Amino acid sequence: MSHSNSSKGKSSGLNQHYEEKVRPCIDLVDSLRSLGVEKDLNLPAIAVIGDQSSGKSSVLEALSGVALPRGTAQIALAGKGEGISHEMITLEIQSSDVPDLTLIDLPGIARVATGNQPMDIEQQIKSLIETFIKRQETISLVVVPANIDIATTEALRMASKVDSTGQRTLGILTKPDLVDKGMEQTVVRTVNNQKIRQFNDALEGVRRAEEDLKNSDTRVFSKIRWEFGKWKLALDSKAIKTEEILRDEVEEYVRTRRGKELPGFVNYRTFENIVRKHVEELEEPALKMLREIKEIVHACVERIVNSHFNAFSHLLRAAKDPIEDFLDEQFQKAEGKIHSQFKMEKIVYSQDCLYSQQLTTVKQKSSTGYGLKASSVNADVREMAYHLTSYLKITCDRLANQVPLIVQYHILDQYISQLQNAMLAMIGGNSPEKLLREDSGVARKRKELKERLERLKSAGKVLSKFVHAA
Repeated sequence: MSHSNSSKGKSSGLNQHYEEKVRPCIDLVDSLRSLGVEKDLNLPAIAVIGDQSSGKSSVLEALSGVALPRGTAQIALAGKGEGISHEMITLEIQSSDVPDLTLIDLPGIARVATGNQPMDIEQQIKSLIETFIKRQETISLVVVPANIDIATTEALRMASKVDSTGQRTLGILTKPDLVDKGMEQTVVRTVNNQKIRQFNDALEGVRRAEEDLKNSDTRVFSKIRWEFGKWKLALDSKAIKTEEILRDEVEEYVRTRRGKELPGFVNYRTFENIVRKHVEELEEPALKMLREIKEIVHACVERIVNSHFNAFSHLLRAAKDPIEDFLDEQFQKAEGKIHSQFKMEKIVYSQDCLYSQQLTTVKQKSSTGYGLKASSVNADVREMAYHLTSYLKITCDRLANQVPLIVQYHILDQYISQLQNAMLAMIGGNSPEKLLREDSGVARKRKELKERLERLKSAGKVLSKFVHAA
């Protein structure tokens, strides 16, 4: 009898606390929402997400006590079902038997467009879902059928992406009656947060690796920028040497190939041949820079992946192939573009205004009585050297930026992005358990550390009692 009175007293106290402390906050949020403030501020809410046919409607009906529209009735409310609408349909339920909650029922994640739906329907739905669940004021209620690989579902992955600690994420398992025979223990492990925790540990390893790649970007790019600087020095050195040897080259061409043109007229064929010769000499230094930067990035990625995946040896071994393959793939693409760039450079071209400005600058820099303006220099040689020096300066300036841009795009941007996606896809694939299996040594070490922690806690309590007793 006393136990019953005690329970009633606790229940009464809880209700009183709810009415005094919690209820005013809920009423305030409802008032703000009725004013439309949600367009300006993010108000607390619960977003219900899940794949199509995951059981979201059943969960909402259980919470609200109301049979929600389905099938054709849903289409009648929302439209023709051809795309995604960003307009909310508000349904208010007042009852003493339902909790005070604001639930946002988001569209089920679709994989394939059906009927008249747009081809990017999946991306539209994911974008809409992320708009809500990324808000810090939103709790994500992730509905997952128990008869699928729970830890790797798209809804759980999206929630984990915006809430890596899981503080705003609550999972609901549906359809337990459809669990395959022999898989019951896996579901129990998931309910106890063991399977998902292991998945999240590996996912966090990937995230830390990504973060390290971003943080180490400054250090790595310092080395890469040094390589880019060496490339610029090679181009500048080429320009200086070009000025020194151009007169000899031009004199040779004039002596052996000059036609009936008067002195001072530039022979375009001669000009073009000399330009192509000098451009060809720059291609190998550009490819050497690409090879050097490939090695820098490869060493960086290897170090980061080794440091973060060392607890998952199977995942580490599986990651080796994409690290090598994707880097080789992007290297070949960069190499192909550099080859194409130098082929294009053999097509002599520059904007008229740029070329004229450069030509004027070159002529002004040549001192009277010295260099190309010396009286001993033939007019043909002088004029040709002016034009060659001007055009090669434009070419070198162009290559100084274009080649590093190609290298950076493929070896940094595309490669790292491709690698990150591959890592996430790998641990979210069809058989993640094998990849996420820890080494026996790591598991044993964890057990030893847990036991040690418990011993030290017990020792701390004993010491604390001794100190107080003294």
